[in-house]
Amino acid sequence: MNPGDLFLLFWLLISILIAVWVYQDLGKRSPTLNLMKPAWILICIYTGLFGLLIYELTCRSTKPLIPHSTRYSASSYRKASSSTVQSTAGAATGIIIAASLSSILNLPTMIEYLLEYLLAYIFAIFVFHGLYHANTYYSYPNAIKEIILPETISINFILAAIFPTNALCFQYIPMADHPTLIRFWFVMQLATIVGFGIAYPLIHWLILNNLKPCYIIIQPKRNAYPTPKHMKPIKEIASNSKTNDPTPEAIYKSKIKTQLIIALLLSFLLLAAGFTLAIYITPILPHIDLSHFIY
Repeated sequence: MNPGDLFLLFWLLISILIAVWVYQDLGKRSPTLNLMKPAWILICIYTGLFGLLIYELTCRSTKPLIPHSTRYSASSYRKASSSTVQSTAGAATGIIIAASLSSILNLPTMIEYLLEYLLAYIFAIFVFHGLYHANTYYSYPNAIKEIILPETISINFILAAIFPTNALCFQYIPMADHPTLIRFWFVMQLATIVGFGIAYPLIHWLILNNLKPCYIIIQPKRNAYPTPKHMKPIKEIASNSKTNDPTPEAIYKSKIKTQLIIALLLSFLLLAAGFTLAIYITPILPHIDLSHFIY
C-alpha cells in the first residue's frame, strides 16, 4: 500500500472515530430525536470532519439533555440541516450499495447510474425520512404521502451533484471505482460533501417558502377565555356557514402545490443535467484485477 492509500485509510479511520463520538454525544447534549442518530452517524462516516462541523453548528446543543426546544424547531437553518443530513445519508447509502452490486454483476454504466438513483431514492425517502416522520403523521403511509413530493426534490438536488462529482473523480483518480478499494470511499466522501453543499441552500429555500410541510411546526394558541360547553366556538360556526368561496387554507395549499410542482420540474432538469454530464465524462475503465488482494 502506497503512502497515498495509507493517508486515505487514516482519513477513513478518523471519520469512523468521529461517528463514534457523535453517537456518544447525541444522547447527552443534542435535541435530535433517536431516529436521527443513524443519519448523523452515517453522514459523519461519509464526510468526516465536514460532518462533524455540520453537527457542531446545526445540531449539537449547548446544554446537556436539552429537550426539543422552540429555538431548535423555529430555526430554518437547523431544519434545513436535519433534512439535508437525512437525504444525503440515504442517497449515499443507496449509491454505495448500488456500486457494490454493479461491481459484482458487472453492470453497464447506464444501468449502474439508474440503480444508484433507485436505491438512493428508496433509502432516503422510504427509510430515513419515512421512518423519521411516521410519528409526526401518525402512520408510515401518511408520512410517505406527505413527504414524497418535497423529498423527491431534495434527492434530485443531491444526486445532480453527486453523479458528476463521482464520474470526474473516477477519471482522474485511478482505481477508485471499486467499493473494495480505499480510494472509492475517499471519492464517495468528496461526492457526498459536494452533494450536501449544493443541496443545502436549495433545501433551505424550500423550507423558508414552506414547501416542506413536514418541517412546519405550528404552536397551538391557548384560549384566554374558554368557551362554555353549551356554546360553539366561532371557528366551528364559521365552518358550518354555507359559502362557495375557497377558504384561505385551500388557497394556501393550492399555491404551495403549484410551487412544489415548479420546484420538482426544476430538480429533474438539474438531475438530467448532472446525469448527462456524468455519463459524458465517465471513462471506459479497465477491469480491475483483484487477485493480488485475495492471494
